[in-house]
Amino acid sequence: MRLRPTATECLALAIAAAVSIGSIAYEEYAALRAERDASSDAQADLATGVLRLKFGGKAQPWRSTEIRLFREREGIEIQFVYGCCPTTYQSRYARTYNDRVVRDIQMRKPSFSVNQIYGDARREWELSYAIPSDDDAAR
Repeated sequence: MRLRPTATECLALAIAAAVSIGSIAYEEYAALRAERDASSDAQADLATGVLRLKFGGKAQPWRSTEIRLFREREGIEIQFVYGCCPTTYQSRYARTYNDRVVRDIQMRKPSFSVNQIYGDARREWELSYAIPSDDDAAR
């Protein structure tokens, strides 16, 4: 005895496949659109002399220290463009924008490092808000 899918089952599978393919295509489209938008925005900002980096994600306790260090050391404004759960568009936009701006900054100042400022901000925050350990209390 041979079992064949019903017309309804075939239609359901076809719809599921179309939705899956459409979702994948949309994510790719969003990523390409984000890259295009970010490149043109970065180009425009750099042409007007605006130094800005765009970040997002869950706020770390030392975020205000990061903002201050970027501004004081490099004259860079920080803009937060997404929260803890970015869309494909948001994350690709920020990455593309920042890559373009950082590349331009590093051409002028080869020693510039975003990670260095991140690390310095975290260390400064930890020293400012250090919680004494039990060993420190015993002294």
